[in-house]
Amino acid sequence: ALKRDASGAIRFRARMEHPLTAKLLATAAAQANTAAPDFEWKEADGKATTLAKQAATKPVLLYFIEKECPCSRDAAVYIDQLQAAFGSAVKVVGLINVDGETAVAWKAATQAKFPVLADPGLAVAGAFHAERSAATVLVAPGGTIVKANPGYSAGTMQELATLLARHAHVPAPRLAFAGAPVALTSGCPLKE
Repeated sequence: ALKRDASGAIRFRARMEHPLTAKLLATAAAQANTAAPDFEWKEADGKATTLAKQAATKPVLLYFIEKECPCSRDAAVYIDQLQAAFGSAVKVVGLINVDGETAVAWKAATQAKFPVLADPGLAVAGAFHAERSAATVLVAPGGTIVKANPGYSAGTMQELATLLARHAHVPAPRLAFAGAPVALTSGCPLKE
């Protein structure tokens, strides 16, 4: 469950520095050019789909969320920018370390525009070696991982925009990720 203040707002943790270790960076880099593990979810309309089905014709961006992490909340704004810029040419999916009801509450509280799926046992996060929040994985059409990031920054968001455009076969949008960290920043551990 989400911790809430007296007004009902989510109480996010205080911002902390989480060092990006050589292991986190190497694990992310090693995922490039490997087959993405498949998983299933239900869309907003209730229809079942899979990563393989979604990635058959367009790139899919996976975004890993820790329920009370301020980096998850802050980076969601930039993930929304990517979703808005690419529209239906790209599928963005958030995965959060809570149950379905709490995932819906987080999405509403942060006003995220992308779907947020429950991953309470971290099965999907584990399959993609995501250990910290604000991690992303870009899956190309056909199901190959193009890029995994163990955190986010203005530079990684711009790189994702370029890669998404390339794999969606659309012009790269001009985006400004104002306020995003300059240095690659990871969020809180997904596993409590």
